[in-house]
Amino acid sequence: MKTLKLNYKVLLAVAAGLLVVIAYFVLQGGEGDVMPQDGWLVANQEMEHSNDEEVAHETPSQFFADVKGAVVRPGVYTFQKGDRIANLIELAGGFTDEADQTKVNLAAAAEDAMMIVVPTVDETANDPNPDMSAVIGGGATVDTPSPSSDKVNLNTASEADLTTLPGIGPAKAASIMDKRQELGGFKQIEDLKKVSGIGEKTFEKLKDVITI
Repeated sequence: MKTLKLNYKVLLAVAAGLLVVIAYFVLQGGEGDVMPQDGWLVANQEMEHSNDEEVAHETPSQFFADVKGAVVRPGVYTFQKGDRIANLIELAGGFTDEADQTKVNLAAAAEDAMMIVVPTVDETANDPNPDMSAVIGGGATVDTPSPSSDKVNLNTASEADLTTLPGIGPAKAASIMDKRQELGGFKQIEDLKKVSGIGEKTFEKLKDVITI
């Protein structure tokens, strides 16, 4: 009889201990130490993902330019970063027969909101000091060489302008244009000697009539 009472007390003690343990875990789960933290991590990741989408949305993948004047199809065209004026003229169908191509720097970099006005030969002939600028948004301008200039600017001259230099024919003018694009523009007039076919003697003839 004493043994039964003792075993009964032991069972009650064990049961009470189990209840205490169960109650502890229930209370811990109710406080939510783990779940809110996981929820915060998920919310934070979603916020970062949303921010990334907004940045991607705000970064323009295309730019716009207005091409006017003596081109086949004047209008507003989209282009990609790194394109040149030549790409925009091509999009506009190329020059018309009346276009004065010597007033357009095809190697210049295209910029967003740029307006390119291609003049006709008659327009430049009738205006002794034509403004052949490609106007960019914000009021900045990219100037092309003026016919009254004493020196030829190696970084802005057209291929036709380069052929006016002593000893420079169409082939060498084309090589100068290619080297200018490769270098991202000449940094000094001495860089002209990097062009194939232009050595020290040719440079000596040119150094007084060129600039950058």
